[in-house]
Amino acid sequence: MAHSLLARDGFASHGELRMDGAEIGGSIRLTGAVLDNPGKWAVYAPGLRVGAVLDLSGGVLAAG
Repeated sequence: MAHSLLARDGFASHGELRMDGAEIGGSIRLTGAVLDNPGKWAVYAPGLRVGAVLDLSGGVLAAG
């Protein structure tokens, strides 16, 4: 992906957020996101490449 991934305030993932091997040319901003996958990975991203900023600030809630 040449651009950014914006999944901010109000974004919720119920289940695994998979980004394994992804190439994001810009930023990933998960500011204030809810990532919920109890008992498993909330985010699975081996090999993830981000060209700019990976922002997990602003009260990200990850359960997994």
